[in-house]
Amino acid sequence: MNTELPFHQAKILIVDDEPSTVKLLEDMLHMAGYTRIRNTTDERQAITTYHDWHPDLVLLDIHMLHLDGFEVMAQLKAI
Repeated sequence: MNTELPFHQAKILIVDDEPSTVKLLEDMLHMAGYTRIRNTTDERQAITTYHDWHPDLVLLDIHMLHLDGFEVMAQLKAI
């Protein structure tokens, strides 16, 4: 028996400091059938949100105000 969920059931976390980019990505994902989407525009909250929600995929901006995407990836890697 296959216990895997369809890929449209994937939980996706968007981390981007530009609200317009977050909205665009959410709209595109919704149009593609994804419904389990969360976001944060404060990259300092990315790790907390990751811990709380356990996403399957993280869409991450590289150039952000407080931490760059590489710093966030290093924090995620440490988990």
